[in-house]
Amino acid sequence: MSVRRGSLTRLSRAVAFQRRPLSTLIEAQASAGDMFPVTLLVGGRMWVLAAPELAHQVLHGPPALYRAGRANRRILPVLPSDTVLTLDGDDHRARRRVLAPLFRGDSLAAMAPIIRDIAAAEVARWPIGVPFAVLPTRSSRRPSRTGADATGIPESCGLEGVEERRCEVAGISNRWLERAGGGLPVTLVHGIPTSPELWRHVIPRLEGPRLLAWEMPGYGRSWQVAADPDISVAAQADRLLAWLDELGIERTLLVGHDLGGGVVQIPATRAPERCAGRVLTNAIAYDSWPIPEVKAMRTAAPLLTRLPRPLFRAQFPLLIRQGHGDLRRARESTVLHWKGYDHARGGEALVRQMRPLRNADTEAVAPALPRLGVPAAVVWGAADRFQKLRYGHRLASDLGASIDEVAGGKHFMPEDHPDRIAAAVSEVLRAARLRLAP
Repeated sequence: MSVRRGSLTRLSRAVAFQRRPLSTLIEAQASAGDMFPVTLLVGGRMWVLAAPELAHQVLHGPPALYRAGRANRRILPVLPSDTVLTLDGDDHRARRRVLAPLFRGDSLAAMAPIIRDIAAAEVARWPIGVPFAVLPTRSSRRPSRTGADATGIPESCGLEGVEERRCEVAGISNRWLERAGGGLPVTLVHGIPTSPELWRHVIPRLEGPRLLAWEMPGYGRSWQVAADPDISVAAQADRLLAWLDELGIERTLLVGHDLGGGVVQIPATRAPERCAGRVLTNAIAYDSWPIPEVKAMRTAAPLLTRLPRPLFRAQFPLLIRQGHGDLRRARESTVLHWKGYDHARGGEALVRQMRPLRNADTEAVAPALPRLGVPAAVVWGAADRFQKLRYGHRLASDLGASIDEVAGGKHFMPEDHPDRIAAAVSEVLRAARLRLAP
């Protein structure tokens, strides 16, 4: 077999550049001048401009002649063909207009705490004084044979006596977890980016009543909504009432966290006869939302929807971890709630959940809150960076309710402090039963 000398020379140069990039470039400039070719193992033959005036000429030259997108597709073949880095001409300009708001000062300021948290969490994992690998090894990514992830946490909440159920209401599939019981039923509603499994540590602590942890359509395992595309808080409140009608539940105690707390505020004002009592924990209310992190991610929607699944998966725990004081529960929470995004359209699902969020939904019902006259309780993590404590106090005042202020508690109270949530639900349940007794 013969190998052409030119091919061998180009290969040797590519290997040399791969092993010693800086010295190879310096040697090439010394022998060929300020514009010289270089061969890459991935991108092939390219030209290097080693003088500022030459680079200026290219950067300010006609885009139709100097096609950066085409060049980037050669250098970075792993990139999709429709990104701002790989497009040229009008397509490139259109994509730049979409992304431009993301790089404004207010958007960057909103993302600053997210970037800080990501960096701090990553650096905290680095060992001190010993070499370590930046990327995980292939063996560390092997799936476990026990149905648990690398943390050793089971993927299923596995609650005794709790069944997963589904039914269709107005053409939309509704999923919920249910435990049989008697008397006044209790309905629990999660927020974002969680699912009914949010209540897995609360449910075993509530003895007696029928418990139903409802999954909002468009979230969790119900992320594919085939019919009505509106998954705003107000629309979810309408669906909650329709689902209760389907199950024949005339009156229930409503418990809500985060967005779910906003959802349960609305039925209580629209159909007060259906609400026997309410428990709110670190819930959206008034103008407390959307939070800056959500606004930043909505601005970054074009990037999120195209984020490769492994990269999206790496960021998801950081979003969850910010709301936990208990890191073990944070890892457990990540495993369970990731299921709602562990598919090819996971980023799109998260963007779709964030896009319709508007505080007008809770502002509209705020004037009616003091007139409800049903038993209520508020439980609030005082260290929640997403939903501030002052909103918990305002809700308690408007509802005529007590507030259990948990020092050091963060956002995901049903997971970190289920005892406090269960105690509040039990207290309101007793008061509601007495009020309904003949």
